[in-house]
Amino acid sequence: MRWGRIGDLGVVLCYLLGAVYLAGPLIRNAGQVQLVVGGMDQIQEEWFLAHAAHALTQLKDPLFSTLGNSPLGINMMANASVLGLAVPLLPVTLLAGAEVSFVAALAFGPAATAAAWYWLLSRHVAGSHRIAAGLGGALCGFGPAMVSHANGGHLNWVSGFLIPLVVWRVVRLHRPLRHGVVLGVLVAAQCFIGEEPMLVTALGLAVFVVAYCAFRPDVFARRWRSFVAGIGVAGVVGGGLLAYPIKFQFFGPQSYRGIIGVAGQGNDLAALTAMPGQSLGGHRQTPTWLAVNPSEENAFLGWTLLIAAGAVAVWLWRDSVLARACAITAGVALFASLGPSVRLSGVDTGVPTPWTPLAGLPLFSAMLPTRLAMIAIPAIAVLVVLGLAKASRAPRVWVVAVTAAALLPLMPRPLPVADRPDVPPFFAQDIWREYVTPGRAIVSAVPHDNVYGEPMRWQIAAGMGFRNVAGYFVGPVGSAKAGWYAPDPRPTTRMFRGVLGSGKPAVASGQAGAQLLEDLRYWCADAIVLPIAHEPLRTTIDALAGPGRFVGGVYIWDVRDLTKSGLWKP
Repeated sequence: MRWGRIGDLGVVLCYLLGAVYLAGPLIRNAGQVQLVVGGMDQIQEEWFLAHAAHALTQLKDPLFSTLGNSPLGINMMANASVLGLAVPLLPVTLLAGAEVSFVAALAFGPAATAAAWYWLLSRHVAGSHRIAAGLGGALCGFGPAMVSHANGGHLNWVSGFLIPLVVWRVVRLHRPLRHGVVLGVLVAAQCFIGEEPMLVTALGLAVFVVAYCAFRPDVFARRWRSFVAGIGVAGVVGGGLLAYPIKFQFFGPQSYRGIIGVAGQGNDLAALTAMPGQSLGGHRQTPTWLAVNPSEENAFLGWTLLIAAGAVAVWLWRDSVLARACAITAGVALFASLGPSVRLSGVDTGVPTPWTPLAGLPLFSAMLPTRLAMIAIPAIAVLVVLGLAKASRAPRVWVVAVTAAALLPLMPRPLPVADRPDVPPFFAQDIWREYVTPGRAIVSAVPHDNVYGEPMRWQIAAGMGFRNVAGYFVGPVGSAKAGWYAPDPRPTTRMFRGVLGSGKPAVASGQAGAQLLEDLRYWCADAIVLPIAHEPLRTTIDALAGPGRFVGGVYIWDVRDLTKSGLWKP
C-alpha cells in the first residue's frame, strides 16, 4: 500500500488531534486551570520558561538564576529547566505568557514525539505497512509512561521528538565524520531539553547494539570501525557543545552530588502488568506501592500489551534479529527499572537487578531507576510494528481484533485539571513595587518549597521583577551537598512552619526577633507577605516585625527600615 505524503500527513494530523484530546482541558483554559497531579511541577516549569525569557531578553546567563533561593540562587543547568524548549518558545512566552508556552509544549510534545517515531518506523522498520508504523508511533508518543509524565507536567519527558533521530543516527552510523557530527549535535540539543531522557536513551541503545551484534557478528565485523569512529566524532562534537554547560552543572554554584532518595525508587514487579491510571482500562487511584506517584507510572505497560509483545517476540524470534534485539532490550530495561532489588506487591525479595551496581555511580545517583522502563516502550513499539507487518496476510478481522484488544485499554483519558488560585492583585497589579526595590526579595510567610509554589506564580505575574526566598528547585542541602527539592530551611522558616502546623502564635522573644532580623538580612528581603488568612501567623509576624497591612489581597510587612537599622526592637 502506497501512502505517500498524504498518508503521512494524515497520521500526523491524527497525532495532533490526539494531543488536543489529551490536553484539551488545559488548552481550553490556559492560565486558569492546572494539572491535578502535576500542579506543582507545572508551576515550576512555567517559572523555568519565564526565567529563560527574562534572562535572554535581559542578556543574562540562562544557566543560573538569582531570582529564586535568594541570596544563593539556582543552578538552572542542574534542574530540568528545558532550555531547549524555552528558546524556540520565547516568542510565545513574551507574547502570551509562560502559562501558554507550557500548555503548547505539554500538548504538542507528545504529538511531535509520536510523529518522529512514526518517521523512523515507517522508513526503516515497517516497509509498506504505514498503518502499523502509525500505531507504533502513537504508542511511543502517547503510551502509558508518556501520558503519566504529561499528567505530572514533565516537559522534559513528553518532548522526546529528538530521541528517534538520535536512535536513527546511531543505528545507521555509516559515515563517521558526517553522521558523527549530526549525532553530536542531536545529543547536545536533546540534553538541553532533558539530560535524563538522553541518558536513558544511551543506556537503551547500548543494550540494543550489543544484543544485535551478538546475533549478527558479521555486521559487527563489517561496521565496528566506522561505528567506533562515528561515536568518537559525536563525542567530540557533543562534548564540545556541552563542555561548559556540563561543567557548570556539576561544578558551578549551587551544584550538588546526587539527589536524596531517588536511587532506590524502582518499580514494583506487579507494576509491569498494571493498567495505567490515566488509561481507559485503568483506575485513577494507583496503589502507593505500585508507583512512586501517579506521574511516574513508567512501567505500567498493561497486561494486554505485555502479552501481545511477548507473543510477537516468540513468534518472530527465529525470523527477525531486530525482534530478538528489541525483546532483549525491553527485558533488560524492565528488569533494571525494578531498582536496587526486586519488589513484588510491596515486598522486597532481596533479588538484585542490573541497577544494583549502577546506583552509586556519578549521574546515576541523581536518576530514578523506575524511568529505565521507558526504554521498553519504543522496543515494544518495534515489536508491534513487526508483528502487524507479518500478520498482514492473516484475515484482517482477526488482526484488527487482536490489535484493538492489546492497545485500546491503554488509550488515555484527558488530563484531569482543577482551577488554579488567582494571583493576588498585590502582584498582578504591580502594587509590590511600592514595598520592594526591584532586585530585592519577598518572603512568603507560608514557606515556599516543593509543597507550596504560589510565590513562583506571583513572580511570573510581576514580570520577574523581584527575588523569591527559597523555592521549588533541586539544590544542595546539608554538609554533604546532596540534592533536594528545596533549600535548607532558615530558623525563621521553621518558626513559620511551626505556627502553621500548631495553629498557635510563636512567642515574640528577643531571640526570635533577632533571628528574624538576621534571616531577613541574609535573604536580602524588603517585605514579608502572608497570602492566606491565618491569624496565629499574622499575630506572630505583627509581634516581631510591627503591624502589617492588608493590601491587594495579601498581608504585607515592609521590613526595609527594620533591616537597615540592624537592630531588632520589641
